[in-house]
Amino acid sequence: YRTLSDGTVEIVGYKGKRRYLTIPDELDGKTVSSIGSYAFYNCSGIISLATTENLTSIGNYAFYGNNSITKIVIPEVAWYIGKCSFASCSNLSSVYCKPIEPSEWPNDAFVGNAPGRKIYVPSESLEKYKEAIYWRYFADDIVGYDFETGKVVELNNNKIYYTATAKVTPRSSTHVFGANIVSNTYKN
Repeated sequence: YRTLSDGTVEIVGYKGKRRYLTIPDELDGKTVSSIGSYAFYNCSGIISLATTENLTSIGNYAFYGNNSITKIVIPEVAWYIGKCSFASCSNLSSVYCKPIEPSEWPNDAFVGNAPGRKIYVPSESLEKYKEAIYWRYFADDIVGYDFETGKVVELNNNKIYYTATAKVTPRSSTHVFGANIVSNTYKN
């Protein structure tokens, strides 16, 4: 990892072989706020990734080409997802995107994912996402989701219908990594 100018850290690489990962809240007492460009590039083996709720940015090509990952959770405070950050993740079928407001992320962040991939967004923001500049490209894949109850939400005639339960929580066997983070000694 590297220390950023604001005192938080950015993950710059990973050498481990864990299949279920949780990005930690802190490394060496510093808040993890970013996953750097190419940090997990072609790192095939990670099936599920849960991020810290402090994560604000995911760099360009951060997970590009990870053919094992099937599910990701993007925290509410994330304001940036870089170019091709999850592109060519051919088995990525579920993206849980918690931000209430859709950001203007590049429209290639989720290309080349699994057929039928769904992007779950807060139910109260469903229409905002479907109409937002970048997001409208994926409008047919965007589904309303209640992150409190873990239920998919459908809106029909302005009535809310809960259709499934799939609460997003890390698996009990999820491993928080730390020892396998690539560490750099430079500061930004």
